[in-house]
Amino acid sequence: MKTIFMAPNSIKDKNLDFTRMVAKLSAGRAKLLLDSSFSEFGIEGVEYCPKAEALEVADAVFALGGDGTLLSVAHDVLKTSQPILGFNLGRLGFLAEVEQKEVEDSLNKFFDGDYVIENRMMLRAELKKGDASRQYYDSLNDIVISRGGASRLLDINVYVDGEFVDDFKADGMIVATPTGSTAYSMSAGGPIVDPSMDSMLITPICPHKLYSRAILVPAEKTITASMCKGHFCSALVSADGREETPFDDNSILTITKSPHVTGLVRVNGSRFYSVLRHKLAGKDN
Repeated sequence: MKTIFMAPNSIKDKNLDFTRMVAKLSAGRAKLLLDSSFSEFGIEGVEYCPKAEALEVADAVFALGGDGTLLSVAHDVLKTSQPILGFNLGRLGFLAEVEQKEVEDSLNKFFDGDYVIENRMMLRAELKKGDASRQYYDSLNDIVISRGGASRLLDINVYVDGEFVDDFKADGMIVATPTGSTAYSMSAGGPIVDPSMDSMLITPICPHKLYSRAILVPAEKTITASMCKGHFCSALVSADGREETPFDDNSILTITKSPHVTGLVRVNGSRFYSVLRHKLAGKDN
């Protein structure tokens, strides 16, 4: 890893003090790049250049913030495919690998080559509108259909490989990756899925049916969702909480496994279940 692009979160990292510390600990071990927009902070040991240029030459990316920062970086590296080492400055930090007390030890392992890269599956969504226009999205966590401004229930028809599953009368619907199963989907009552699996998880949001449950679908299948005809309640489609796009009864959303993956750098081995226990169950041992 000769060139590292550093992606800080200036809201969580006030004055970029944490970024400055990581840069100091990494000095002389790799070429460090930082987006030109942060040049005013005057961090020593880094070179400033536009993010697009940095991603053309970087071997890896440090996501310095939390899970939201890491998700944003995952979208940035879709075409260039660099692995991401996440540093947690947030509250939960379920995806980020490195806690603040582990920074020096984790950097030593990283620069010594003592790490593995976990490839996490992503989703690819195609939104076809009534005017035949198409939009595409990739996501690491989830694709979500949610209510717009109205308080009415949505009525969403869902199909898997063309076979009708159900009409979800609900506040919306989440299609999550195993990585995203511990995010919004879990909050909506969906199960936790081991991130090493290749699968898609369909979870209705506050369904108005006693028997509506989350459904686990093999990653090779195709999920299709459309609004019931004549249902005029406004809705939105988003990917990892980004790019909200109107979804109406003339829209068709098709979700498959993405050709892209997100590579997460692991310097502490596989510890998915211990992170579950510590961060989601609040247990120290």
